[in-house]
Amino acid sequence: MGRYTVNLHLYFVMNFFSKLSQNKNKKRRFPFLNVILFALLLLLSTKGTVNAESWITTTIDSEGEVGDNTSIAVDLYNNYLISYIDKTNGALKFAKYDGNTWTTTIVDATCGAYYDAQDTSITVDDDNNYLISYYDSNNQDLKFAKYDGNSWSTTTIDSTGNVGLFPDITTTSDINDHYLISYLNHTNGDLKLAKYDGNTWTTSVIDSSGYVGRYSSITTDKDNNYLVSYSDSSNYDLKFAKYDGSSWTITVVDNDTQGYVGWDTSITTDNDNNYLISYYQSTGSYSGILKLAKYNGTSWSIEGIDDQSLARYSSLTVDQDNNYLVSYTNFTDGYLNIAKYD
Repeated sequence: MGRYTVNLHLYFVMNFFSKLSQNKNKKRRFPFLNVILFALLLLLSTKGTVNAESWITTTIDSEGEVGDNTSIAVDLYNNYLISYIDKTNGALKFAKYDGNTWTTTIVDATCGAYYDAQDTSITVDDDNNYLISYYDSNNQDLKFAKYDGNSWSTTTIDSTGNVGLFPDITTTSDINDHYLISYLNHTNGDLKLAKYDGNTWTTSVIDSSGYVGRYSSITTDKDNNYLVSYSDSSNYDLKFAKYDGSSWTITVVDNDTQGYVGWDTSITTDNDNNYLISYYQSTGSYSGILKLAKYNGTSWSIEGIDDQSLARYSSLTVDQDNNYLVSYTNFTDGYLNIAKYD
């Protein structure tokens, strides 16, 4: 396991981390607000420690306390898109770089500001519409925002109970380009799915066995099966759910009894359609291990990535050469790290 370490100050890093996942269209979301655009690519050619001079950093928004719960995507015209929370004003905001300048927009001025569970998640559909899933903490609802090229619209998808925490959005890998969101129903402790079929939103329960659904991450494989990784907080396990078009299959991937398993999950598929999940296992107040689970079509295998730091908020993707890349925050020394497996 090759590891790339970026020596950035903790203050810098704490404004950047968020979930990254990769959907079927290879649209990537990187966990930085003062955006370190394409920084992972700069690290692929050199192993070891990289100094901050190798990074291009830009302050996008400095009005108040901004930058929590970021998510990033690239649209079909190579514009950079970021969703994030403005904690000062309790608003969902959006930033776009068109190749020359950054612009910021308030998408929802009344969604409130919560904590890490108020993740935002952004992607782009095949028509280049911008899609954001997020938690409205004022109303405790799952909400969805869409930009159609002219204006933003917001929709309340689920308002039954306290719902919408830890949302993650992707689109299906078939020609339908339907929208999928995984999220937590905090009231019932269930993992849920919201699906938009082009006309209406429907919601359904994926897993209701205990308190499940924290740190959810969703993607699709090449056969358009829906794949969700998440934490089982009742049993401290990492779980995986797969929908084959007819029914969900639930699997306990890692039930290691040494600590709390399944935090900060991020799921994707590699170029061979193997399923990959990065996640954190806490083994004590100041100890834990960053892990990778891989499904090869027959069985799951698990290996450690980093057991020397508090390796939180991991984000997983795969490059064109099928190398596995995991970015994460090292809380021991306050650095942003990247691990590469080739």
